[in-house]
Amino acid sequence: MLSASSDSPAQTVQTQAAGPDEPGSPPVQATATVTLTEDLHARPAATLVRAAARFTATVTIATPTRQADARSMLAVIALTAVKGQTITFHADGPDAEPALAALTAALTTPQE
Repeated sequence: MLSASSDSPAQTVQTQAAGPDEPGSPPVQATATVTLTEDLHARPAATLVRAAARFTATVTIATPTRQADARSMLAVIALTAVKGQTITFHADGPDAEPALAALTAALTTPQE
């Protein structure tokens, strides 16, 4: 289950350079802190993968030591992200910014 921490900012979104609709615009990036009650396991990984699948942008998720395609369930689980760790999302494509917003929200918004 995902949960947001009220003691510290649950997410920090940083986008870089030009907007995704401009031809030749560079990829965008966002960072978020893992605010799960446990480490990133199957259920929250599935939430991230489903969120990534809704967009055409190519999205990667990175920890300080590993990187994964956001559409690959096994790759996301293999990141072995732990509670409190910072995750960086990189997206490239026409809907890169909305994709980053959706994935960041999936990682930091409590699920019922």
